[in-house]
Amino acid sequence: MMALKSLVEGTASAPVLVLDAPISFWGGIDYLTGLIQDRSHPQNGKSIAGTCLVVSNIRGSGGTPGVLADTLRRGCGPAAIVIG
Repeated sequence: MMALKSLVEGTASAPVLVLDAPISFWGGIDYLTGLIQDRSHPQNGKSIAGTCLVVSNIRGSGGTPGVLADTLRRGCGPAAIVIG
């Protein structure tokens, strides 16, 4: 069992997608479709849409919030994110 700290109140029910490697959202996620498009990522081609996305770490730039916001506006973002 993991102890989690909630940053935003709410509930979510979604299939869990545990990423096997860190990801860069800027360039690693297609913000139009929610698909992982990083060819070097083990889960290239999987969709983050509607999932409880579990990541050990996030790589790269400060563009992550913008990419996540774009996926959510287009209806292809995750339902929840667990980082740690």
